[in-house]
Amino acid sequence: MRATEVLSAHHDELRSMLTRLAELPGDRVDERQEVLDRLVDELSMHEQLEDEIFYPAVTAASPMVAIAHAEHRYLEDQVAVVLRTGPGRAGFDEEVRVLHEAVEHHAGHEETEMFTEVDAKLDADVLEQMGERISARLAQLRASRITRLRLRVKRGVLRRTPGGARRAG
Repeated sequence: MRATEVLSAHHDELRSMLTRLAELPGDRVDERQEVLDRLVDELSMHEQLEDEIFYPAVTAASPMVAIAHAEHRYLEDQVAVVLRTGPGRAGFDEEVRVLHEAVEHHAGHEETEMFTEVDAKLDADVLEQMGERISARLAQLRASRITRLRLRVKRGVLRRTPGGARRAG
C-alpha cells in the first residue's frame, strides 16, 4: 500500500474511534475513558509517523507540510482539553465534538490536497516503500512497552496540566 493509503486508513481508524466516543452514553464513563485513551494513543502515534517518516519525505512535493505541523499542534491542544475535561463531566461531549471536527479537518485537508499532490509528484515505488515503513513503524509502536508507557505518562501529564492547552477561537 502507498504511504498515502496507509495514512488514510489510519485516519479512518481515528474517525471511527471518535464516532464511537461520541455515541457512548455519558453514564458509561469507564468505557468512554478506554476509548478516549486508545484514541489519544493512536492519534499520538499517527502524528509521530507523519513527523518521522512521511513529512520529511514529502516536504519538497507539498508546501502543505508546514500547515500540517500547525494542525498537529492544535490537535494536541484539543486533546489536552478533552483529557482534562474527562468523560464523566459536563462539557465532555462538546470538547469531543470539537476534537472530531479538528481531526476531520486535518485528515480531510491531507487526503484531498496533500496526498493528491504527493501521489502525483512522487514515484509509486517510493510511495509503496514508504507505506511499508509506516506500517512497520506503526506495528512497532503499538507493540512497544516503552511507547505504551510514554503515552500513558503523556496522557497523565495532559490531564493535570492547567492552562497548558488552548483552543483557538
